[in-house]
Amino acid sequence: MQKELVLVITTHRKFGVIFSSYIITPSTGNSFYTSIERANSVNIKEVDNYSPLFTEIQNFINQYEDSSIASFFTKKKEDAVTFIKNVRGELIESKIRPYIERKLHNIIKLIPESNLRIYYKDRKYTGIYPADELTIAGPNAKAVFNFNRTPDSLEYFLDIRYKNQSISLKNKKALILTNEPCTVMVDNNLYRFKNIDSKKLKPFFNKKFISIPKQTEKVYFEKFILNAVNNFEVKANGFDIIEEKSQPKANLYMQNDMQGNPVLLLKFGYGSQIILPNNSSSKFVNLKSDNNNYAFTKVFRDFQLENKIYTNLKKIKLVTKDFTHFYPNGIEDIDDYNKLFYLINWLNNSIEQLTKLNIEVKQIFFKSKYLLSPLNLKIDLIKKSNDWFDVKGTVKLGEFSISFLKLKKHILTDKREYKLPDGSIAILPIEWFAKYKRLFILGEDSDTGVKLNNFHLGLINTKEEGIDTSGFKDIKELFEGKFKEDTLVPKELHAELRPYQLSGFNWMTQLSKNGFGGCLADDMGLGKTIQALTLLLNASSTEVDEPNTPKNIDSIQFDLFNQPQQVTYSGKMAPTSMIIMPTSLIHNWQNEIKKFTPKLKSIIYTGNNRTKDIWNFKNYDIVLTTYGVIRNDYETLKDFPFHYIIIDESQAIKNSSSKAYKAVIKLTATNKIAITGTPVENSLTDLWSQMNFINPGLLGNLTYFKNEFVNPIEKHNIEENSEKLKSLIHPFILRRTKNEVAKDLPPKTEQVRYCSMSEPQQKIYEKEKSIVRNNILENLEEKGNEKTGFMVLQALTKLRQLANHPTLIGLNEDSGKFEEVTRVLDNIIAEKHKVLIFSSFTKHLALYEDYLTESNLKYSLLTGKTTNRQKVIDEFQTDPDNHVFLISLKAGGVGLNLTAADYVFILDPWWNPAAENQAINRAHRIGQDKKVFVYRFITSNTIEEKIVNMQNRKSDLANQFVNSNNPFKSLSAESIKELFK
Repeated sequence: MQKELVLVITTHRKFGVIFSSYIITPSTGNSFYTSIERANSVNIKEVDNYSPLFTEIQNFINQYEDSSIASFFTKKKEDAVTFIKNVRGELIESKIRPYIERKLHNIIKLIPESNLRIYYKDRKYTGIYPADELTIAGPNAKAVFNFNRTPDSLEYFLDIRYKNQSISLKNKKALILTNEPCTVMVDNNLYRFKNIDSKKLKPFFNKKFISIPKQTEKVYFEKFILNAVNNFEVKANGFDIIEEKSQPKANLYMQNDMQGNPVLLLKFGYGSQIILPNNSSSKFVNLKSDNNNYAFTKVFRDFQLENKIYTNLKKIKLVTKDFTHFYPNGIEDIDDYNKLFYLINWLNNSIEQLTKLNIEVKQIFFKSKYLLSPLNLKIDLIKKSNDWFDVKGTVKLGEFSISFLKLKKHILTDKREYKLPDGSIAILPIEWFAKYKRLFILGEDSDTGVKLNNFHLGLINTKEEGIDTSGFKDIKELFEGKFKEDTLVPKELHAELRPYQLSGFNWMTQLSKNGFGGCLADDMGLGKTIQALTLLLNASSTEVDEPNTPKNIDSIQFDLFNQPQQVTYSGKMAPTSMIIMPTSLIHNWQNEIKKFTPKLKSIIYTGNNRTKDIWNFKNYDIVLTTYGVIRNDYETLKDFPFHYIIIDESQAIKNSSSKAYKAVIKLTATNKIAITGTPVENSLTDLWSQMNFINPGLLGNLTYFKNEFVNPIEKHNIEENSEKLKSLIHPFILRRTKNEVAKDLPPKTEQVRYCSMSEPQQKIYEKEKSIVRNNILENLEEKGNEKTGFMVLQALTKLRQLANHPTLIGLNEDSGKFEEVTRVLDNIIAEKHKVLIFSSFTKHLALYEDYLTESNLKYSLLTGKTTNRQKVIDEFQTDPDNHVFLISLKAGGVGLNLTAADYVFILDPWWNPAAENQAINRAHRIGQDKKVFVYRFITSNTIEEKIVNMQNRKSDLANQFVNSNNPFKSLSAESIKELFK
């Protein structure tokens, strides 16, 4: 016979109505099932209608068996029978019965899918009767509240409905299975309700309706009926229930969240009802009572419009994680102190959009009332003179207009809260501090605004709408790198400028026309000297007032921008300019002037015999002097009004506390130019002193510069400060590297670098030259040219060594050539170039080896003693940190491929240019993809210079020395004597 699992609703002796499971054996003709047994987790699997759902249902039933209840609700060591016997009603009602009903709800959910039959079984019967089988109604049974109000009474009753049928509860066989939500058995039907509890049904098991006393009617309307209208279907007689659909009013409340972070809390207003978005209600009911009349208004939420509001908030860059708390995108990256300011500034910028979207911002949380409206700043640039201009601004804060100057204290002290006349607080945008703090620091207050030098135009974003820059066209173009290249190169220039050199000349000319100084910072070897000389040659064609010596020099006053205010003049003259340089460069400049601009008259202002009458300078175009002389003579020189002051190797004044800087900064000039290949050698502070020379005040004082730029950039690598510094200086620095102008360069550029001897070196040289000259002259008279040749060679070698460095002949004195070579070498290494240094003397190379070692710089060395030549070559070619290769001419003149180098130094040129060319070709050869620069270092007024001059005059001289065993026999006695003059 078939066995079947069924569920039975029965009553536990202590815990109330429950489900139990039984296994029955159906039989025909009987009024009850004769074979029944309690189901358990094992025997249910033996039934013919078994399903895995049965095991799940049985597990829920097992969880409220006596033993399970006893185990779950007590820690005492007592058996289930004892616990059930002694358990109190309070525990049952508050804990045990709710626990059981949760299990019953789980079972009820599984019944429809399980297809189990359900029966009701009274506890007093042992059998299960077919007549007690129940029908399971769906979960859509509902209770309709019916209210009838008359002038004398108020009554209500419940109408239970299922599938449009009305079901009466009164005097029916009714049993409540679960309380909330309610499950009830009525007339062999099991009804399930979604949202009503059993307490509201119980009164109608034995009553048809309930009467409300007249004296409690008002309270009943305000509580019970209001709740019924809100949650159930209600039929009313004697009062109104009005249903309407209302559009929500969106409000954003400024406040802090639970973590103390400022947010915008979204709330929707439906009439007088203000709700959070996460409110689960789909409608709201309001009660109005007037003269004993009652009316309910039922407002339904517009979820479609609420979702549209979410979408609109997202479009304007508000972010949310819970659809309730909103914050501007990016606020999470702001420090805690500035978060509220960030939120308010976002509202300032977005308030008009929010208004258009019909979203209102409320302020009730914070003590202060903040201005929530656009903040507008209008800037006017008023050109006052050729040197400076006024910045006048008006700030529109809500309904108030204030002078931009009134924000100065706030911006300089980083105070973002500005109190308005009505007591509200405006939060100044953070970008105003970044934009205008430097403006207030570097400018001065004026009657109309802030006074700035023209070179500070870069502090103002002139591209912003509403800023009139019509008076600054030339300056703007210069700042944007669009300077006019329309200045004609003077015809008197004995050279043809390469395109980039022409551009550099025009750039410096445009700077001068606008009253600015500049720093020409081209890579080494690109012809900074010829660009500067072209500038001075062009200036020489103009005339300036001729200065007379002021009667009282001490009375000269200087205005804000260091321009002389009192000098007397008589007549016109060509302008006089001064070039200041390291001592070793005097002869180079002098030679370049003679070579390229012979029209310009120059005077060398150095040495003990320099003129005491500086006003004699007006008879010259160029005054050549050194930093050392300026250090000593600046008090004398500071009153002469030079047209240009050009400082070469301007890194010499990089230390602002040095005497050199303090001296040159006091000199007077209409125009100032700095020339350097390495404007920054060690730190950004190197840059400040050079910029302050050419454009005083451009970068503020040194303390400001360190705080604003050096520390943020060098210590913290802050990009914003770096970009601001670039914007300030880029119009006034012109730097082109070899790679940038490669197409304008020949494959190889050769240059002679003349070096001056140190004073001790010169005295030793003159004394030694006098001795050998006398000996040679005697030998020439006694023995003739041929027998004097060896003596001449010995004498020349000694003088060559002495011209290089006194150390080479055992004397411990300084060398002018060594100073110049190391200066240029430092620049090349700083610019990350590689250089080959050739010398005929290995002892000479050893001096540079010591210098590089002391400077902790990598280098390679190749002499006749080198055994691992290829390893040394490979190290130089492949190591990016190895910039110097020291090579003796004899060991390295042939057989080497050193294309990693793009500079070649010939330290001590000699008769045979072929040997030098072989050395040069170690770098300038097939495979070289860089332009090669060759420097020949010649000590002025020595045997080296005379040999070079003789080479230039006698083209066959080199062949004489190459092809002859005794080259001096081909020289006349007059030529030999000339060498030792």
